[in-house]
Amino acid sequence: MAGVAAGHSSRSCYFFALALGCSSITSGTARPLPTGLAPMTASGGWERVTTRERNGLLILWNAQTMGRSEDEQGWLANDQAELAELWRGTKALAHAPTVDFGRYIVMGLSFHGWPCRREISGAFVDTRGTIVLQTGNEQITCIDVRVPLALVIALPRRLLHDRGRLVAPDLHHAFEFSIPDPVVGEPTSASAQTADQGANDSIANDSMEVVPLPPPGHLRLATLRDHNQVWVSHEIDGAINVFTAEAPLALWPSERSFTNLSIVVTWYPAWGRFVGGWDTQGRSVNGFPSLAPRRWSLTARGELMVGAITEAKPGPIRPPSSAPQLDGPENAWSTYASLPLSSWQSLHDGEVGLVDLDLVASRANGAQLCRVPKRTETAARFNGCPHDAPHVWGEASQHLSPTMFGIDGPLVVRRHGALAEVIVNRTPTPKLLRGP
Repeated sequence: MAGVAAGHSSRSCYFFALALGCSSITSGTARPLPTGLAPMTASGGWERVTTRERNGLLILWNAQTMGRSEDEQGWLANDQAELAELWRGTKALAHAPTVDFGRYIVMGLSFHGWPCRREISGAFVDTRGTIVLQTGNEQITCIDVRVPLALVIALPRRLLHDRGRLVAPDLHHAFEFSIPDPVVGEPTSASAQTADQGANDSIANDSMEVVPLPPPGHLRLATLRDHNQVWVSHEIDGAINVFTAEAPLALWPSERSFTNLSIVVTWYPAWGRFVGGWDTQGRSVNGFPSLAPRRWSLTARGELMVGAITEAKPGPIRPPSSAPQLDGPENAWSTYASLPLSSWQSLHDGEVGLVDLDLVASRANGAQLCRVPKRTETAARFNGCPHDAPHVWGEASQHLSPTMFGIDGPLVVRRHGALAEVIVNRTPTPKLLRGP
């Protein structure tokens, strides 16, 4: 908020009444972008921090948000409660992460720009507290439309003193903040970082199954007994990661107008990333939730045993330059789509199958799976799925219109008890089944 003194705390609730309610969050001062900066080298007084180092720069969100585009604004969070307020103010999606505020300070920016975001790989910080974020060299072609965006970073406190001035890509202003001392008693253990995700040598073998382990420096898909596809990454340094092959389509706000589907993630060798911004550990470079890791262990003979989904762990981002070589298909869709047709009733919990059902969604009933009549005269009398038809897993979008839409089957689904998770390979185009 330009014109507010750096470090001003809006305890009167005036400035943040609409976005945040009564708040103690600190806002930044919009300043002109700095000019004539010294060469960004150690001799020029700069220190570099990257996302690939342990306890380095953390990108908590760098993506589109919900809501209307607004003027550039900046905030600072010094504890978990303030981070929750900052998260609401920037309208970032998902949930605010847990941050070690004894080690980090969080800065958030709200602005508008193009939805395709370049990866932020590091930052240079000088002795005066100027923070210049650095992006990768990838070439991105994007649709020519401006959307609301947010950028939220966690910067190590060791790099800053009493003030910081953040210079971020694509913004027309720098934002200056006063840097407070850590809050006494704020938990400091939540951001412990780890290397491999899911590694656990003590898991009972009867809950796991053997899958092929790629050679070091290679990446490939593997099929589990219940037809789930997982990515297996074997880094050249020996690190192993196993994680799910899909992500929630709801992470992209423009796709939230229909329902909460999942989409297969595609490996893009030129970027050394999965499309959407995940590295070969399943960690997001843009602050999205990680691709769900699987437990795994190695037998005495070097066989890879893979088990259930486990909690994702924070840690450094793998640089694209070290990305392994892809063996096989770039995503899981061809395998899923070639499954034999199954009935919904025959699927076990957690199993993936191809079912000859359509997806029907409306504001009244949410999203369900059933057969939509194909004959025109019968379809005209269609009023929705039966009450006992399976509902789609996840929360139905709040933006569903009173009209009824559908997606033609057969559909790839994963069963979650009585609920169905629908998996797609691209954004579907729903067809109108009935008007308001």
